[in-house]
Amino acid sequence: MNREIKSESKAAVKKYTDLTYLKSLSKGDDGFVKQMITIFINQTPAAIEQLEKSLISKDFLTLNAVAHKIKPSFSFVGINSLQAKLEELEKNALQQKDINSINILINEIKEVALIAVKELQSENLK
Repeated sequence: MNREIKSESKAAVKKYTDLTYLKSLSKGDDGFVKQMITIFINQTPAAIEQLEKSLISKDFLTLNAVAHKIKPSFSFVGINSLQAKLEELEKNALQQKDINSINILINEIKEVALIAVKELQSENLK
């Protein structure tokens, strides 16, 4: 009975990253996979911070550019759930409208991104 509960709680934990695409790109080169994970881990928190600062300063061009820049790295590590949010953030930043929506999108992206960084830090230790 105890084993069932443990396996159920493990199954309930949502994982945001999926390295299938990255591993297929690497063609078996584990060094490449680790390098891409390290880049994501190192650059993502700073990019999120830059999104937040750009919103505060109403620098919509930088906001758009940063959102556009991070989209591929999120795809590489399998965070496909954020693609539509990043595209919407880009669009809203270009149109310089709906600041409340931009703030919500940044917070949603940040939440997933920071969890993904932790997941990938664990993955990179394997």
